[in-house]
Amino acid sequence: MGARGSRLETDFEKQWDEVSFADLREWHAVYGKCRLCAHRKELDLRKLMRLHGKNALLVDVQTRLKCQICRNGIANEIEVERLPRNI
Repeated sequence: MGARGSRLETDFEKQWDEVSFADLREWHAVYGKCRLCAHRKELDLRKLMRLHGKNALLVDVQTRLKCQICRNGIANEIEVERLPRNI
């Protein structure tokens, strides 16, 4: 676990504050979570990369998130999860 309680549930060997969009793969799901109302939504990774660049750090981008439900823009988080494998 890294800065401000953000989650990184993957097999990366990096610390949370070192992970950029370029580190993510197709088997990762990226979510935004509101710290106020706990609303959680999957984020469009391609859109985020176009807006912020593929080398943008997730820890920096999460400070710019705004909840679509309660409009909170303070202390929101990005969560990254590894999707299950289809066998």
